[in-house]
Amino acid sequence: LGQDFVVEFTRTGWSNPLAKYHKRSEEQRVRYSLEEGVLIREHWLALDRAPNMTAQRTVLMQNIKRLVVRYYDANTQEWLSNWPPQDEARRNDPPRVIEILIDSDTLGEIRRLYGIAEGPPDAG
Repeated sequence: LGQDFVVEFTRTGWSNPLAKYHKRSEEQRVRYSLEEGVLIREHWLALDRAPNMTAQRTVLMQNIKRLVVRYYDANTQEWLSNWPPQDEARRNDPPRVIEILIDSDTLGEIRRLYGIAEGPPDAG
């Protein structure tokens, strides 16, 4: 499909300033894709989108040579290129760290690490 890279997920914290008049989820489905050297962000106006629903597309960066996302698995202490791990019992476990590497003709190499906090301790 001409896409070198795609990552799609649901994010929280999508504020709804018109909640009194227009009810919608505060979660948002987003996708980032690298298409022929262009980083594109897409989002949908509904979380559970219908097949014919069109995404809102925004060009974020151009002239990108490479985009890599890796996930640090605290259980195995390894970097993985896909998440969740293949282990069915761990499909809802978050990675400990997400690394994003963008290599751009104009900006050079940009690397960001995002630490993921553990869930709240059991009240047990």
